[in-house]
Amino acid sequence: MHDLKGNPFVSSDGFRAVAKEVFAVTSCFASPRALIGKPLMISGREYEFEYGEANKEIQLKDGKAGIVVSKCGNYVVVGMHNEKTKLTDCRSAVEKIIFYLKQASAQGSGSSWQPYIDHAVSSWMVVKAGGIYAYPSGEMWACSRGFKADGAEVAYIAQNLADPEAIAGAEITVAGKT
Repeated sequence: MHDLKGNPFVSSDGFRAVAKEVFAVTSCFASPRALIGKPLMISGREYEFEYGEANKEIQLKDGKAGIVVSKCGNYVVVGMHNEKTKLTDCRSAVEKIIFYLKQASAQGSGSSWQPYIDHAVSSWMVVKAGGIYAYPSGEMWACSRGFKADGAEVAYIAQNLADPEAIAGAEITVAGKT
């Protein structure tokens, strides 16, 4: 998940889209067809525009792989599918994340993210443990059993999202593990 400027909020293992990559797509939400013919690099792979619904969803494609970017208020949820995953499954996962995001927004906090984390860890995702934390404060909104990163740990990492190489090689402790 990213904000509309592309800044990452939370991401899954193996998917590392940087702010400028996501912003190149989100900046065209009002007119997705403006992306036609533009090479778009996301998480180390080049995609091209395939489909877009103004202010709602943009789909990018590279062969059988692709990216789904869906807007929800001031956030975007980015889903990636590959040769083993269907576009429809990716869209369903993105829609479920948006459902939880809307619940959290309606309640004024991230409290309703807990069912999402529980579901992600126990079923369809490959996540073993994790949490959702406010950006950039590090405030915990939800976490799986046995995983509880300290807000200061998360805030330290969040401070360096724009330039992750700044903390390369640093010893970082998250949820009791270094």
